[in-house]
Amino acid sequence: MDNKDYISENQKAWDEWADIHIKGSLFYPVEQFKAGKQGWSPNIPDDIGPVAGKSILHLQCHFGMDTIMWAGQGAHITGVDFSEKAVSHARALNREVGKNAEFIRSDIYRLPEILEKQYDIVLTYYGTVVWLPDLPAWAKVIAHFLKPGGFFYIADGHPFVNMLDMDKNSDKPKFVYPYFTSGNPEKIESSTGTYANPDAATKNKVTYQWDHSLGDIVNSLIDAGLKIDFLHEFPFSFYNVFYYSNKDILVRDSRGWWRFKDDVGHFPLMFSVKAKH
Repeated sequence: MDNKDYISENQKAWDEWADIHIKGSLFYPVEQFKAGKQGWSPNIPDDIGPVAGKSILHLQCHFGMDTIMWAGQGAHITGVDFSEKAVSHARALNREVGKNAEFIRSDIYRLPEILEKQYDIVLTYYGTVVWLPDLPAWAKVIAHFLKPGGFFYIADGHPFVNMLDMDKNSDKPKFVYPYFTSGNPEKIESSTGTYANPDAATKNKVTYQWDHSLGDIVNSLIDAGLKIDFLHEFPFSFYNVFYYSNKDILVRDSRGWWRFKDDVGHFPLMFSVKAKH
């Protein structure tokens, strides 16, 4: 298999996950969002400033709920995802809540062939880089779409976490995987469920992910001509990282972040980067 084959297999899984996630969960409170009980502020760990009137490109937007939230703050936003099901759900959700977000189905690497605009802000966050085999090419796409003076923002799972695994019902993660990898994808086999709905029945149980070091991520942006504004690391995660083995080792706080019960902050679970064009 080559990277196209791996991505094709991942796309099948994400099509299925989109059908599951649009139904709502603790992670995706879709019904509350439709009813106006969910706020219009996406939960990211940094204040990136006002977005009203600004153009935004949201990469790997899934079924678009966060994209639509940015539209609700007055942004002129375009969401992009490679899943046909996700984009279909995003467009339907956008119509239902009466916002003006736009959505495009595309592989990130092919997006410059499809889209000609440039944007004030390019965003991507939560479960993004592990699905990308080529970070230098990814960073060049980001730089391509940024206006001069614009900025890129990412928040995602910390690469450190990719070294860890847990036995069923264990209360302590252990080091299993190397931090530096060969660049080949890791085959992930799950029995059932997704990160947002661990109890959901799923048919596509095999996906492929690429581990990248924090240096890989940051240096790819620098090499693409972007200037790093900040790099932040956090002792909490945007989802229950160890849901597959012990759903109770992390607890969700009032802001929706998942932390260790003792909240000591043993190691980083998430990072963020802001980079300027």
